[in-house]
Order: sequence, then structure tokens, then C-alpha cells
Amino acid sequence: MQIATDRINTLLRWCEYVYVVVVLSALTVGPVYSLWNAARISLPIQPIDSPILATFIGVQIPAVFLLGRRWSFASDIRKLIFWLIGLVGFLMGTAIWTDMSRFVAGDALRMCLATVTGLYVVTSFGRREQIWLIWIAMQTCILASRFAIARNWTDARAGDGDWQGIFNNPNLLGPVAAVGLVLSMLICLDFLRSHKSEWNRPLLLLLVDVTLFDMVLLYHSRSWTSVCAALIFLIVSALGFTLSPIGKFFYSESQFH
Repeated sequence: MQIATDRINTLLRWCEYVYVVVVLSALTVGPVYSLWNAARISLPIQPIDSPILATFIGVQIPAVFLLGRRWSFASDIRKLIFWLIGLVGFLMGTAIWTDMSRFVAGDALRMCLATVTGLYVVTSFGRREQIWLIWIAMQTCILASRFAIARNWTDARAGDGDWQGIFNNPNLLGPVAAVGLVLSMLICLDFLRSHKSEWNRPLLLLLVDVTLFDMVLLYHSRSWTSVCAALIFLIVSALGFTLSPIGKFFYSESQFH
């Protein structure tokens, strides 16, 4: 009986991993907008703002449910997470209260749900799990963008030739590529630290290839703000790793068990 329970828990955990990858990929905006733009071409959907908003709400509802189920109000009331949720709720309420609520309510709802989804990810998974899940989500979008560029899809390139892939703007592809690049570097560092056996060298070479791949897409997006942000993050991370062992960064546990 215990073995069956453990297998079910393991299966549910892997299903949750898949869900997190899907929701993080959707929150990069590119996949959702690309799907609905393609649907608009073949279907008479005008406008597509409402279906897009409904899609964002739909993919994040499970995260809200799981966070609410796992979060103990009594034990966490004094933590910053409580005040952050309160602040988001206040901003949502003020947006709805304004005279322009019908124009800003959708954006306010997106902000609220994205914040709650972020809290769900950081409180439900350990640091290493978070890095791998975000990395997989970013690489999925990057690979899809590279495929779109290689197949010369409509709007895969900007008017000046900059790459934008499944995103409608190079400045949307840039941050995704920058996050993927930074996480690829962090994973390579952790791999060098914790894997010493001979047979792991091909995996390390694969990670290095992925890092270079992300770097190429970031360069061709010409999103220099993302480039600067990635450089600043790497500098701050390098300083942080000199003050704190890298193992402590990767082995932080989730808050919920």
C-alpha cells in the first residue's frame, strides 16, 4: 500500500512539473499570442483580447488553487508573502474602483494572477527545481522561436530583420533568451561542481551548446536591455557566489512539504 501511495505521489509531482512548464511558457506571452493570432487567420475571431485574457486566466487557476490549498494562513500571516498578496489585492481593488476600470481591469487581473502564480512556484519547489522548470520553459519557447525563424513564419522577423520568433516583438524574445542564457550558465556551474564522472561529459557539452544557442538568439533579437540585464545579473551572481557557496543557492528547499 505504501509503495502504491508513493508511486501516485511521484506521478502527481511529475504532472505538477509539466503544468509549471506549461504555465511559465504561457506567461512569456509568445505562445498564447501566436496561437490566437493563427486562430484569427483561420477563424472569424475579432477581437482576440478576450480569448487571450481567458487563456491566461485558465492556465493560472490551478496555481491559485494549489497555493491556496497548501498555504496555512495562521502560520504565514507574519511573513512577507502575506503582505505581498495584500498589496496585490489592494492594487487590484483600486484598479477596479477607478472610472477607467473597464480598460485596466484586465491588466490588473493579469498582474494579480501572475504574482500569485510566482508565489506558487517559489513556495512549492526547491531552488534546484525552480531553476530546471524555468529553464525548460524558456528553452521550449526559444526552440519554438528558432523553428519559426528557420521556417520563415509570418512575423518571425521584425521589419528591420531582428529575430522575434513566436513573439510579436524582439524585445519579448530578448528577455526569454536572456533568462534561458543565465539559467544555462548556472546549470553548467552546478554541473561542474556536482558531476565528476567521465560519462557526464557529453551532457556538459550539451549544456554548453544550449548556452551558446541562447546567446545567439539573444544577440539576433538585438534586445540590448535584456543583454544588459543578463550581464548585471551575472555580475551580481558572481559576487554572491564568492560570499556564499553555490551549493546553498541550489539546494534551498521548498516551503511546503
